[in-house]
Amino acid sequence: MHAALTMLFTSKAIGSALAGSLLSVLFGIPAVAVLSAVVGTSIEIGKIVLEVSRRKFALRNALQDNPISYVVAANERLKQEIKT
Repeated sequence: MHAALTMLFTSKAIGSALAGSLLSVLFGIPAVAVLSAVVGTSIEIGKIVLEVSRRKFALRNALQDNPISYVVAANERLKQEIKT
């Protein structure tokens, strides 16, 4: 979450989109302002989604490689075998 917020607040794309929106409004073209804001925001949301996905994948791999995960998996299998 921290990385996503950092990306959002330090984004050059959001700043550019907001600047483009402001200029479009000043020149009387509100449709371009909306389009600029939507495109800039969409790009940043896409970056955040990719970053979160990448971190989840890395965490999943780290947990699978951890020796303790084998103990937990064995314990769960034993519990299932005892129940059946």
